[in-house]
Amino acid sequence: MLAMAFLPLVLWSMPAHAEQHGLVVRLDSSGATFSGTVVVVLTPPTGEPTRLEVLDDGVAPDVAAGDGTWSSSLWLDGDAFTISVEASGKTLEGGPVSWNATDSARDLQVIVKGNSVVAEAGVSTGGGGEQQPGDAGAPRTTQEGGSGSASTASSAGPSTGPSPGSGSPSGPSAGPSSGPSSGPSGAPGGSGTPPLGNRTATTSSSNDGTLYIGFGIGVLLLVGVAWLWLRNRPPEGSARTGGLAVLPEPGLLGPGSPSLSDGLSLWLVPEADADALVRPLLATLARHHLVLFAAPVKVVPPAVHGGPVYRATNIRPSHVGDAAESLQREGRALAVLFVGTQADAATLKDYADLLPTGVGSICVLTQDPGVPALARVMAHRDNGAWSVQTAERTFRLVEARDGALEEPAA
Repeated sequence: MLAMAFLPLVLWSMPAHAEQHGLVVRLDSSGATFSGTVVVVLTPPTGEPTRLEVLDDGVAPDVAAGDGTWSSSLWLDGDAFTISVEASGKTLEGGPVSWNATDSARDLQVIVKGNSVVAEAGVSTGGGGEQQPGDAGAPRTTQEGGSGSASTASSAGPSTGPSPGSGSPSGPSAGPSSGPSSGPSGAPGGSGTPPLGNRTATTSSSNDGTLYIGFGIGVLLLVGVAWLWLRNRPPEGSARTGGLAVLPEPGLLGPGSPSLSDGLSLWLVPEADADALVRPLLATLARHHLVLFAAPVKVVPPAVHGGPVYRATNIRPSHVGDAAESLQREGRALAVLFVGTQADAATLKDYADLLPTGVGSICVLTQDPGVPALARVMAHRDNGAWSVQTAERTFRLVEARDGALEEPAA
């Protein structure tokens, strides 16, 4: 639930993805011939440049093949760029161009002037023509490479070269069906979306990457919180209202013996008696509890009354903890019997930490692992009975008819 509150904050804190605008680019070669690929480079004030291949092949937005005007179109972020052209192994420097942020269907006219280019920004109008420099709307700026000066295009006449927005050269291609060169239906940002065809452009996708990363972090937070909530959810049948507490159980063997409410206790037994102790302990626990039995495969649990008794197929502490949590949801008291014989201190600490709250457990060992926080019981066989010593007293116990440990009748 906490992740649902964090997710909007994560998404809100990410940088907004810039609005893209449609742009038709036309390059007038001014009679120059080019070999190889011709690329118009649009470099923003910050970020990576966009490289757009232009072609003179008669495929929209180009008007006529081989007429010396090279064209292409793309969708592009940003409103200001510095223009250059790469052709025939040379780079022809241009100058800056800019549009108003509200301009949608944009045109860029690039004219080759010797070893530099002149770049002119324009806006396509809804009527199929190009907004001229003196028209209302966005100003267009032009600059010739190497001149060192920029000026706003004059309204005294039409722009130099073919109209970049309308594809105005006369002929069959000048009508509404001429593709991107015929106004908003063809220019990017108009009512239609022009295919880029074989035009290629490289743009930065850092904003998209940030969005995906933020979304992924939000999903991970949500999954993590849900996992913690499910793991720590109270078992079914347990009290879900405040002001209630579970009363502790009495000592397993009577007063002076460890209670299952005290958590994990260690039963230390000579190696020769370890297998014999498993049955009476299991039968004693099964009298009033569900029992989860965790032991190496070679240890075969004896059949006992009560329970029922479940065997853990994996005795790693995390798996036993998960199995105990699942059984605890049945609503009955649960006890866990480990047969570790030579378990080390780290393993026992993991068992104690990973068992659910309220689940008592006993671990049968042949060697003391040296974990001072855990209660200890010393047990050994003595003339057909069991001598069991706790920190408070010593018991002499026998096995009842059901196999459980109990004090002999007086």
